[in-house]
Order: sequence, then structure tokens, then C-alpha cells
Amino acid sequence: MATINEFCGQENGYSRSITLRNKLIPIGKTADNLKQFLEKDQERADAYPEIKNLIDETHRGFIEDTLTNFSFVWEPLFDDFELYQNEKDKSKKATKKKDLEKFQSGARKKIVEAFKKHPDYDKLFKDGLFKELLPALIENSSDSEISNKEEALKVFDRFSTYFVGFHENRKNMYSEEEKSTAISYRIVNENFPKFYANVKLYNYLKENFPQIISETEESLKNHLNGKKLDDIFNVESFNDVLAQSGIDFYNTVIGGISTETEKVQGLNEKINLARQKLPAEEKNKLRGKMVVLFKQILSDRGTSSFIPVGFNNNDEVYSSIKSFNDEFVNLSVCETKELFKQVAEFNLSEIYVPAKSLTNFSQNIFGSWSILTEGLFLLEKDKVKKALSENQEEKINKEIAKKDYSLDELQVAYERYCNEHNFSVEKNCKDYFDVVDYRSENEKSDKKKVSILSAITESYSKIDFENIHDLQQEKEAATPIKTYLDEVQNLYHHLKLVDYRGEEQKDSNFYSKLDEILTQLSEIIPLYNKVRNFVTKKPGEMKKIKLNFDCPTLANGWDENKESSNDAIILRKDGKYYLGIFNPNNKPKFSKNENNSESYYEKMVYKLLPGPNKMLPKVFFSTKGQETFLPPKDLLLGYDAGKHKKGDSFDKEFMYKLIDWFKDAINRHEDWKKFNFVFSPTKSYEDMSGFYREVELQGYKVSFQKITDTEIDSFVNEGKLFLFQIYNKDFASKASGKKNLHTLYWENLFSEENLKDVCLKLNGEAELFWRKPSLNKEKVTVHKKGSILVNRTTSDGKSIPEDIYQEIYQFKNKMIDNLSENAKSLLDSGVVVCKEATHDITKDNRFTEDTYLFHCPITMNFKAPDKSNKEFNNQVLEVLSDNPNVKIIGLDRGERHLIYLSLINQKGEIELQKTLNLVDQVRNDKTVKVNYQEKLVHKEGDRDKARKNWQTIGNIKELKEGYLSNVVHEIAKMMVEHNAIVVMEDLNFGFKRGRFAVERQIYQKFENMLIEKLNYLVFKDKKVTEPGGVLNAYQLTNKSANVSDVYRQCGWLFYIPAAYTSKIDPKTGFANLFITKGLTNVEKKKEFFDKFDTIRYDSKEDCFVFGFDYGKIYDNADFKKKWEVYTKGERLVYNKTERKNISINPTEELKSIFDDFGINWNNEENFIDSVHTIQAEKSNAKFFDTLLRMFNATLQMRNSIPNTEIDYLISPVKSEDGTFFDSREELKKGENAKLPIDADANGAYHIALKGLYLLENDFNRNDKGVIQNISNADWFKFVQEKEYEK
Repeated sequence: MATINEFCGQENGYSRSITLRNKLIPIGKTADNLKQFLEKDQERADAYPEIKNLIDETHRGFIEDTLTNFSFVWEPLFDDFELYQNEKDKSKKATKKKDLEKFQSGARKKIVEAFKKHPDYDKLFKDGLFKELLPALIENSSDSEISNKEEALKVFDRFSTYFVGFHENRKNMYSEEEKSTAISYRIVNENFPKFYANVKLYNYLKENFPQIISETEESLKNHLNGKKLDDIFNVESFNDVLAQSGIDFYNTVIGGISTETEKVQGLNEKINLARQKLPAEEKNKLRGKMVVLFKQILSDRGTSSFIPVGFNNNDEVYSSIKSFNDEFVNLSVCETKELFKQVAEFNLSEIYVPAKSLTNFSQNIFGSWSILTEGLFLLEKDKVKKALSENQEEKINKEIAKKDYSLDELQVAYERYCNEHNFSVEKNCKDYFDVVDYRSENEKSDKKKVSILSAITESYSKIDFENIHDLQQEKEAATPIKTYLDEVQNLYHHLKLVDYRGEEQKDSNFYSKLDEILTQLSEIIPLYNKVRNFVTKKPGEMKKIKLNFDCPTLANGWDENKESSNDAIILRKDGKYYLGIFNPNNKPKFSKNENNSESYYEKMVYKLLPGPNKMLPKVFFSTKGQETFLPPKDLLLGYDAGKHKKGDSFDKEFMYKLIDWFKDAINRHEDWKKFNFVFSPTKSYEDMSGFYREVELQGYKVSFQKITDTEIDSFVNEGKLFLFQIYNKDFASKASGKKNLHTLYWENLFSEENLKDVCLKLNGEAELFWRKPSLNKEKVTVHKKGSILVNRTTSDGKSIPEDIYQEIYQFKNKMIDNLSENAKSLLDSGVVVCKEATHDITKDNRFTEDTYLFHCPITMNFKAPDKSNKEFNNQVLEVLSDNPNVKIIGLDRGERHLIYLSLINQKGEIELQKTLNLVDQVRNDKTVKVNYQEKLVHKEGDRDKARKNWQTIGNIKELKEGYLSNVVHEIAKMMVEHNAIVVMEDLNFGFKRGRFAVERQIYQKFENMLIEKLNYLVFKDKKVTEPGGVLNAYQLTNKSANVSDVYRQCGWLFYIPAAYTSKIDPKTGFANLFITKGLTNVEKKKEFFDKFDTIRYDSKEDCFVFGFDYGKIYDNADFKKKWEVYTKGERLVYNKTERKNISINPTEELKSIFDDFGINWNNEENFIDSVHTIQAEKSNAKFFDTLLRMFNATLQMRNSIPNTEIDYLISPVKSEDGTFFDSREELKKGENAKLPIDADANGAYHIALKGLYLLENDFNRNDKGVIQNISNADWFKFVQEKEYEK
């Protein structure tokens, strides 16, 4: 049968590119000779922000010019808005929404067309920008600015390619797509709805309060440029407010002018004054306000003057925070208080929570992420008379996730949720306007209500502006600043919960002010990020500068013919590799004669025939090419007529003739004939692409030419050649151990095995960087020769707590005389690894000197055929189908374990189950198991400290990345050893399964790292051409760069919804499907138990047995409906009074309550009728409370006590062999355990079983071959029937 080895090698895989990163060490006089070029590149780096600003200025001018001259008929959109907003019928409204979206799309297209028709559009992204547009802009600048800008521009003469990435980013502004970064979206989707609402309000004012209009016109007469308000607030005038100048004018009319020298009342102030004069009973007639328009894209990008590009010192940070608070925060806090006081006047049906904020709003206001979505689901479910299928439920949930809802609608959803669960309605969407947060001091204390607005004022008062602290060196110095910025950010995010920008009618009274406040507070985002970056900046961390050596195309390619253009060569000698850079003003000329009599370097001779589909016609059919290669006239005419291309003019015989002629011409080409092409028979090609592909695959050749040491040395000494060793630790003189993968890739680019049949290809577009020294060598920490070094990890893989580590280090180096009891005990145990420094060791030495870096892209599996993700996935499914050799690895994020793994075979038998808390690592030449969860606990301390301290968070992040890298390697190795697929939970399919040791963000990072690792899986101990070797890698995932791009499959990885995988009995498949949290009164509890079939006592097991039929109680997905659950054994439940988990015995408590109420339970007969006789009265509340509590406790499978080893799973259902599953019994069996050994192991096991379900059910594919979610009904049938065991 097929195995995982079928996914090795080029013929079975696909091509992918990576960038190899190495250090460069200057050789000989290189470091001295290159200084003049470093200065020029430094100038370029310094000028880059200035030129970026100039380019943005050019874009702003272009946008202004285009939009000022653009005209569009907006009336139809206005009418569509009116129809949409006035429609009350929901289904008709949905249809009108589609009509509206169609028109919006058309309007966006027209705007983008106007941009692209402008004569300057193409120049913005090509040479015309630097040759015409920027010089013209500079010419029009003020005299004081011209010289600086001209100098900056001059630095980039011939270097416009610097801005390729920046241009791509700016192109997004001119998109017609529904993206918030696009100008067309800003106009059509964001500003037009505001303009529409303002026109509607203006018409209302004109009809009912005309004096407001006349008074405003009088107030603004010197600023209206001769216009009347009628000219401004009508639909045709929307063309006047597309550009920023028009928006500024329009917003001035609404908001007025308020400066130190001038105060002019705008329309909103006039509305406000008029409303104040109205009697109380009439104020409601004038409650609306005009809403200012959003600034145009790029005009909204500038940050405040007090926020620099990056902070350079502590003073700047303190100063910026003070200015931010004085200019924006104080005002925003006051305005928020004033605005939210008016909540009684707001129309809650016109204040919306956007779809993206729904779960956050639910959590912030109602204390749960899912309350509102569940309530909205119930409302939709109420509309349907019959039961919904799982697909219908999924569809409804997807629709809910896409919709925006008003506060009124959400209140109804909340009340529906409460009604479903018999909760009292204690909260209200209006609670949003209280601006409060619920917080606890630590995990054990209760949450308290905190006013965010008060917290901002209080936290600001705790920042000591009189005594400036060193925020990078003093550990807790940044905490008050972080606390303050967090509080401001809390307010900003709270306000953003209702930042709605859609087409529904909005409460203008509310949104006119909210928009202003949000605009002011938005400065928190750049300020927060820049302060955090400054505080967490590592010692010596400095931005690297791109090196060009005055060559715009430096290292763009390696072809021998282009060496003098790209000024870069690669050499090797004695197993080391070198990069040579030509001095552009005095280039070396290498001799053609090889001298074998003395020591030599080998210079790479690189030949490439790039892009044959363009290169062959360009070379052979150009004027010069025609003179040299003499193509027949009929061939040229046929080529120009497109007879070689698939389509109406396609002529296969002509294509054959063209290919034959190309083959002959290549053999006559001085360079290309050296490739020694071996072509397929001409008539085997179906189209030209097949021929071009052959040329491309064979048009790559690397060889080496000998150049004497004398010649190289003289070029270096004369400054003609700048020579660097390409370096990493594997190239150190005393390097030992396994080489880094990037080293293996680099060396094999030039290996005989690779060049025989190219797998790894060296690419152009390499880059060089320079990082200046940023630490003073005299001030850095040095471990002197002879001092004692102490490892932070013990010899058995455990982390030493920081305080104990510091003690032992100081004691061993005679800095202190005595140790604490804990430190002494650890040192005496013999597990602390200490060694003497054999030489001076400088901490962060790399930051004390100039550092040069070399980034070089390569292609792996160069000859692999093009393959789409779908084709690759289908290839995997074909190999896996009906293949008994395949095993399944289930991975689960545990509550006790960072990640847990279960390996099963196709009979559902566990072959291996293990925690991935423990990772094998080599320490002092021996392999030890390192407990990463323990390390994380040491790093995190308590969560509160981590939350308050940026440095702590940074350290934890680095630790987690190191851990994930080790885990990914272990899983990849296991996949190959066991021929196994990997099954994981789908993070996009609901994420509500409690608390985990690894949070969602880190787990997603793990998934991404696993995908990337399996893109090209190499094992260092394999020979290069063996399966898993550098030139014969495994490719087990498709080309997806990110798990968010994946649906249900990524090669050998599969993603399943994790529902009913953790708390499920592995023996019987029983899962607790009861929903009892809504049983809040005696009547409901009695009604619940009245539906049970039996309650009896089993003397043999000494426990009670509850018999029920799920079908009589719920309409749920369980396969087996009838169950009996036993109250056998003890359970660990949380006691609120004692605030800890305590052990209870359901059987004993039930005996006692049955005795108290006179129920004869001891005769092993069904006494359900006796329970039925107890009435739903207040006096019997204790009976039903106890009955329900003990029943729930019985159903509780997972039992654990935090921060202890106690964590087990116990089932209340008797299996066929007459036993109850208890994970503690399995744990005793050690490696012989055949079922999960704890609760986290159970989750991983059942996730693996869902993978087995996929293998046995054609991967759950629909008619179109798309993998579907496993329905709960199918899942329960699978684990309860257990056909796989047979």
C-alpha cells in the first residue's frame, strides 16, 4: 500500500521559495574600503521617510485633483438608500440590500476608472514618479523646504526600486473592492450614508425649523464662498465633498470654527441652541444632529506632532503621554460623560453593533461571548416550525456572524436567551452607556465593577512626571504608563463596539459626537505601539540599513553576463563561502586563465535562461536577433499573428515549426548551447507552455572557475572587490554537531548531487544589510575568564526560578556568602550545571560592532510541476483512501497540558499517548526532557504581573515560540515514522470549550509553524537523497501560508470541530447532552425529572441508577437515545463558600434526601413514581435542588483540583464488560494503557477518532468533493456503535 514516502521528491511535490539569512564577515581591507558606500546608504535610509512623505503628498494631490474633477449621478443611490431604510419587511429588505450593494459596487468602479484614466496614474508607480511628479512637487514647495527635499530625492537617483513594496501598499487605495483602505469605499460606503442622513435632516429642518437655516447662513456668511445651505445639502452636491478640500468645507459648515482668534457657530450648534429654547414637550421634535464626514483616505493618516516616528529616550515618552492626555484624553473623557448622560434621548433602534464587534459586546455587557449569538439563534429558530438540521443551524449561525444588530434587537435577543434558560432579566444593552468593566484582582477573587472613565483619571495621576524613570532598565518603571495607556485603550475599544458604518438609519444625535470622540482617541493606537516598542526594545536593538554599494541592481541576479551590472559574485574555498561585491567606480577584471599551481578560490559561474516565453522571442526576433539568427519571414508573420497560441488563430503545425526553429536557434546561441538541452520530441507538446517549461527547467547551470588567492587578495587590497565570508555558527572554525537546515540548503545549492538533477536553485534579488553598533563595548556585561557560569535549566531539564538562579550565580562567583534554604537544597542536589568560563564572554557582543547581513532567496523542488492546493489535497486523499497502513495523530489543547497527543490505529486502539509539555532537548551532550509548562509557570508568575509588564509578556512570547518549534519537530517526525495523518480542532468552528494552557493565538501560531515545517520537511540525519534528505524532502502540506487560508484539509493535516471530544466516555460513547442551567425553580426541576423513565437503587454497585430517553427530553443529536447513568463513586465539585474543589458522594447524599422525604429506595425497584408524587412546592425545594445537584455531579466526567496532580475522567455509564471507565485505572497500566489516561488524553483520543471517521467515510465529502463537518449525529453513531473495533 502507498505510504507517506510517496510525498518525497520533486515529482510528487511543488516548488516553494524561502530566504536564507546569514551574517557577512568582512575579509582583509574590506571593512576600511567600504566606508564611503556605507555613508551613502545611511543617507538613503535617513532620506527614506522624507521621500515616503513626498510620495504621499503626491498621492494626496493626485486624489484631490481627480476627485475635484469627477462627477457622478448620485440620485439613484440616494433613492436606493431611501427604499432600503424605509423597508420594514425583512425578506424584502434583504433583496433591497442586494440592489443597494450592486449600485455601490458600480459607483466604486466609476471612481476607480476616473483614477486610472488620469494621465498621472501610471506615473505614480513607475519612473515618472521620480522623474516628473516628485520634482514638480518640490518645485512648488516653499523655499525653506526645497533644498532638503531636493537633497533627499537626489539620494534616490537610480534607486526608485526601493519603493516597490510601498507602491503596492498605496495601490490598495485605488481598489474598487469593498475594503476600508480604498478611497472608493470611503466615498460610497462610509461617507455617502452620512451625507444621505444629513440631507434628510436638512430637509426636515428646512420644513419645520427654517430659522435654523437662515441663522446658520448668517453666521457662516464669510465662509460659505457665496453658497447657500441649499446648495450644500442636496444629493447632487455629494460630488463637491469627495475630495478632502470639499470634506473640510462641509465639516466646517456643520461644526463651525473655533480657534483662539475666531468663533463661528456651525449648523449643529444652531440646532443645539434652538432645541434649548423649545419647551420640554417639544424638544423631541429637534433631536437630530448633522454628522461630519470621514476624512479622505491618506488625509487621515497623519499622527499628532507630539507622537514621533519612534521614541529615542525616556523624556520623549513622558512628554508625549502628557501632551496626549492634555490635548485628547481629558476632552474625550468629558465629552463621553456628557454624551452618555443623554442615553434616555437616544433611539436604541438606530444605534448598531457591527458584526465584527458582536461577541465582544456580548462579553463586555452580558458577561459571556455567546449569550447574544445564542439569543439571536433562538429568535431565528422560533420562526421555523420544524426541527432544524445541523446544516441549517450552521447556516443560521453564519448569517448571524455577518449581520449588524441594533441595541434594541440585541436586547430582545438577550431576553430570549434568559427566557430559554429561566434566568431573570438583570442586564440591559443600555448598560453599555455606563462605560464600566468587570475586573478581579486575581483568579480567585470576585469581579468588581470599575468605571473606565474614572480608571483613566486615576491611572494618569499615578504617573510620576517629576521623576523621569529609565523605562527600559527599571523593571516596574513602565507599569504606571502601561496601566494608563491600557485604560485609554479600554475606552477606545469600548466606544468602538458601536462604531457602525453601514447603510441602516443611525441616531445622528449620538453618532455625530461619537465619531468626533473616536477620531480624537484613535491616537492611542500609534502612541501605545510606539511606547511599548520603546520599553521592550532589547539592548542594542537597532534598525538595519539596506546596502546598495551605489548599484541599484545589486545582487539582483548572478548570471555571468550580468556580473558587471549586478556587482555581486559568490566564491568558495576550503568549505567556506564568500560574497564578493564590486566597487562600482573601479570594478575588478578577472583573468580567464586558470592557474592550478597556487592556492585558489572558486568563483561561481551561474547561467540562467529566465522566463523563456518572453526571453526566446526577445532574443531571436529582435532586430539584432533577426540579423544574427535569420528567422524565416513566414515564421515571424505567423508569430505576430498569434498562430502559436491557443485560441481562434491556433495552428498546431505552425507551433511545431516554431518549436523546431527555437531548438535549432538555441543550439546556435553562444551561451545557451552550453546548457546541453535534451528536448522531448516536438510532436509531444500540446501547447507552447510545455516547451517553455522544458527550457526553464534545463536553463539553469552552476559551475566554478578557479581564481588565484593572489588575484582576489590584490582586488581586495586595491578596493576593487569587497569580500565577505558568508557566515553562521556552522562555519565557525570549531563548529560541531548537526548543521542548521539553512546551512544544509546553502551548501547543497552547489553540491554535485544537486547540480546533477537540480532540486535547490539559487535565485536573484538577494539583499545586503548593515546594522551599526549600538552598545558601548566598555559598558556591556562581561563574564570574565575563570568566572562561574550557571545554566538556567538543571541537568534533568527543569527550570530554575529566577530568584534562586540569581542567588546561586552570586554565591558561585563569591558575590554573596550564604544561600537561602531553597537555593542550598537545589545546589546540593547536584542537578545545577556550573562551568568555568574559558575566555571572556561579552553579553550582546553582536551589538557592539558593525554587523553585515546577507539575505538570499532560493527555490526548493525547482523542477516540481505546478500544483494547486486542491490538486495536492486530492493527491493526499487518493493515497489515504482505503489504506490500512495509515494511522492517526490527534492533537488537543489541554487544560493541564500545553498540547496533548494521541496516536491510534484504524481499530481505534491507542498506540501512544503523551503530553507535549515534555520536549526532548540535548543538554550537556545528553538528552533530557524539558518541562515547558513548568518553564511557562516560572516565567509568567501570576497572570496579573504578566498583564502589567510588557517585558514579561515579551519573554513569555519568546519561550512559547521555542517550545512550539520543538513540538512541531516531534510531531513531524512521528508522522513519518507512523505513516500518520494529523487531526486538530478547527479554531474557526466555535471556540467555547473553557480554559486552556495554550491560548488561541499561540495555538494558531503552532498550526502555522506545523504547516510551514511540513511544506518542506527535512531531517538533518538523513543523506541528501534519502527520503527526508535535503534534496528529497517530504511535502505533507499544501502551499497554504496560513491556517486561516485552510478549510478542512491542508495535505496530511485535517481540521475538525472539537464538539464532544473532551467530555465523552471512550468506552460507551456517552456524552452529557443535558442543559440544566435554566432549571431555576421547583416547577422546572420537577418537570425535568418527570420525563425520566426510571430511578432505582443497584445494591451490587451500591449506587442509584437514572434511566432516561434523550428523545423524550430534548430534540438532540445523540444516536443511542436510551441510557442509564450510575451515581457510583465520588466527584470533585467547586464549593463557592470554601472557594475550592471538594469531594462529594452523590449516592450518599441521595440516600439521605430520599430518606428525608420518605421514599423507599432500598428494594431495587423503580421508584420514579414516588418521586413524581412530590409536589412542586416551595417546601420541597430542598428535595429537587439536591436531586438536580447530585444528578449533575453524576454526569460530571472530568474531576480535578487545580495546581495538583489530581485530574481524572470517570464515566457514569456501565460498559458492555460491566465496568465504568475510570482514567486512573488506565494510568496505572503505564505504557500498556489502551484507553485515555487522563482528561486531556481523552480529548486528543477522540479528536484522533474523528480523523478515523474521516478515513472510514470517504473524508465526509459532499457531491462536489468538498470535505464537510462531521455532524454530531454521525459522530455519536460512530463512537457508540464502534464498528471500527470489529
